[in-house]
Amino acid sequence: MGFQNSDLSWAELEARLSNGRAPSSVAWNSGGDGPALSAKRQPFQPVLSRGHSGVPYAELHCRSNFSFLEGASHPEELAEVAAALGLQALALTDRNGLYGIVRFAEAARAVALPTVFGVELNCAEAGDIVLLARGSAGYARMARAVSEGQLAGHKGAPVFTIERVGQTVHSHCVVLTGGTQGAVVRALEQHGPRAAELVLHQLAESFGSENVLVELWDHGDPVDPVDPVGPAQPLAFWVYNLPENRRLIDPDHPGVAPTVGIGPTTFCSGGRR
Repeated sequence: MGFQNSDLSWAELEARLSNGRAPSSVAWNSGGDGPALSAKRQPFQPVLSRGHSGVPYAELHCRSNFSFLEGASHPEELAEVAAALGLQALALTDRNGLYGIVRFAEAARAVALPTVFGVELNCAEAGDIVLLARGSAGYARMARAVSEGQLAGHKGAPVFTIERVGQTVHSHCVVLTGGTQGAVVRALEQHGPRAAELVLHQLAESFGSENVLVELWDHGDPVDPVDPVGPAQPLAFWVYNLPENRRLIDPDHPGVAPTVGIGPTTFCSGGRR
C-alpha cells in the first residue's frame, strides 16, 4: 500500500471499484458478470442525476471498454454521464460484438436515458460500418449478423463483408459510414471523392438508400484534418465518459476535453458541446 496513501476509506474504494453496483454485494466485481460470483447481477445505483440541455442531441456512435484498447469507460459510466449531460439518447456501438449491451441497458433504465443498440463491424479491407437496430426485429437481425461473422472467422478475428451483413439486416438496421476507419472515409482518403461515392452507392445497394447515413463532424480540434470537398468525415464518437479517461486510450494526450460533433441529421440536430 505504501506510506503516502490518500484518505480514501476502504468502503469508498470498494464503492468506486464496484462500478455503481451495490457495495459489499457478492456480485460487485465487473458489474456482477462473473457467473462464479452470483447468478444475478446487482442493480445499478447511479450517482449523477438526469440533466437537461438546451441543444437537442443524441450520440449514435459510442464505444465502451468492451472494445478492448479502443474504448475506456464502462457502459454504465457512459449511460450515466450521457443522462447527466442531457442527451436525448445514446447508442452503444462496440467493436464486432454486443458485449456491453445488457449492462448499458440496465444503467440507462436507471437514469431514464433512451437507448439505441448498435455495433461497429470491421469489414476488413472495405473498412468499418456501424449498425443501429430498428426495434427488436432489427436487434435480432443485427445479433445474427454478428454471429455469422464470428463463426466465419476465429477468436479475435471475425470475418464480416458488407454484402453478407446487408443480406442479413437489410431494412432492419440503420447503417452509419463509420469513423476514421469507416468504409467511405477510407475510400476518400486512399482513392479520392469518386471512390468514396462508389462505396456510398454500394452501401445503399446493400442496406437500402433510406437506411444509410453519412457521419459528419466538427469539433474544433486543431489536429483534425478537414476536407470540405469530401462527401464524408468521421463523427467524433465517444470512447470515454470523462476527459481524464482519455489517457487510457491515448497516453500521450494531456486530457483536453473533447467536443462531440453534429450527428446524422436524420436522427438529431445538435452542435458542439
